[in-house]
Amino acid sequence: MHVTRGLLAVVVLVVVACGEDGSGHPTELDVSMFNTYFEPTDETFQIGVPIEIMVTNAAPEGAQLSVHDFTVLAGLYETEADVQQALRNDPGLLVATTELMAPGDSKTLNVTFEQAGVYQFVCTVPDHLGAGMTGTITVQG
Repeated sequence: MHVTRGLLAVVVLVVVACGEDGSGHPTELDVSMFNTYFEPTDETFQIGVPIEIMVTNAAPEGAQLSVHDFTVLAGLYETEADVQQALRNDPGLLVATTELMAPGDSKTLNVTFEQAGVYQFVCTVPDHLGAGMTGTITVQG
């Protein structure tokens, strides 16, 4: 009986340490930024669960499109102009952002999504969104 409880405690600790809350929902997102894309490009989380987003610029140094940022927005946008106009009209659409990151830089963002829906992450450096630097986060209630 004591062995079973001890094993259960170890299993729960391992699951939480691997980036899930006690109910199996993910609590971490590791994102790598390359020259013209993010990896991964989509993830799903639960409302109200604190998420740690670890962003690393994995683009090779000296590459033409090597400096990036990581910006999370409520809603979906097709162009950089759409993103800029949306933020001018409603700055509350901005969920989180990093400053510009050089190759090899890493940053951590802590986010708790309070509303269900689809959120978009983009690189706001000119021409990067159009080149494919976008992804989605789906938040379920």
